[in-house]
Amino acid sequence: MRVANFARHAGIPTKEATRQLERIHAERAAFIARHFKIDILDATRFDLLINVSRFTPQQAVEMILLAMRHRGIAI
Repeated sequence: MRVANFARHAGIPTKEATRQLERIHAERAAFIARHFKIDILDATRFDLLINVSRFTPQQAVEMILLAMRHRGIAI
């Protein structure tokens, strides 16, 4: 879905959108690794990971709010 949205927004074929997104992701990962010395693929850095392709936006919001409540973060 991300590739299709990017392709549509940029007005480019899906194959080109895939290449561009892969390049952008690699550049961002390298920037973060170089400047902040962290691996963006290290899932242990996150409290919650949500695959938004499997949930509605409302369901994702509800999961985030529930996680915040469990962590004691005021909403």
